[in-house]
Formats: sequence, structure tokens, C-alpha cells
Amino acid sequence: MYLAEKLHLKKYGRPIYGDPLYALEFGPVPTITYDLVKEDFSFRTEDMADAFYSALSVSDTPNGHKAFTAKRPPDLDWFSVSDIECMEKAFNAFSDRSFAEIMDNTHREPEWRAAGENGKIDYEKILDDGTESAQKTIARLAEQGRYIAL
Repeated sequence: MYLAEKLHLKKYGRPIYGDPLYALEFGPVPTITYDLVKEDFSFRTEDMADAFYSALSVSDTPNGHKAFTAKRPPDLDWFSVSDIECMEKAFNAFSDRSFAEIMDNTHREPEWRAAGENGKIDYEKILDDGTESAQKTIARLAEQGRYIAL
């Protein structure tokens, strides 16, 4: 998800998910999604847990990990054409890589390093490549953020 989010931010100037990103041990992680995958609903609403379990079956694997199986096809109407494009591009670029390769790749990202262990990854750090265009996008997102309450 992080790789698609980064690609979309850089190409289109807006996030796909808007899920806060943190620099965790194995790489950048969208934290709300991570909590859901861990089945940690302590900071979430009951509706969110219900939506999660209505969409996915969760089972334990022999090696102690969780396996998720979709109960229904995804509702792609929630996503724009550009969202889907970036998700597909990230998937195609990394789907044949091992966990270790993806981790090594994301640990080289400057925004992951700048955040520090368990630190928040700011969208500004993802976008800021020193160009005027990036500065305009950062300013626009900061302005829009003043009017969005989550």
C-alpha cells in the first residue's frame, strides 16, 4: 500500500488512502490498515470491525501468520482510475520480490530514514524532491488539510 501511495502522491499530488504512514521495523506501514490486519480494533469503531469481517475471512497459517481471504469482490468504485493505475503499477513492480527485497528497498527510501524508528512519515517528505512543482503540491495539500477534519 505504501508503494502505491507514494507513487500516487508523486504523480498526482494526492494520496489514495490517506492512512497515516509510520516507519516500522519492516518498512513503511499504513497504520490504520496495519491495526485492522492485526485485528486490533481498540482504537477503531465497531463499524470498522464489522466492515473488516464482512469483507475478509481470517485464518491462522501453520507458520503462525494470518491468512486473509476475500469474501466478495472488491468494490473498485471507491477508487479513481489513477488510484487503480498506481496500485497495479506498485503490485506489478514488487509482486515477484521477496519480503526481504521489498523491506530492503523501502528501507532505502529517504522518507523512511528521516522518520526514524517508529516515526511518522510525513507526506511532505515523500513529495519534496526540491522542485517548484513539489513545493506547490505541498502547499496545496497543507492548505486543503486545514479544511479536512478526520
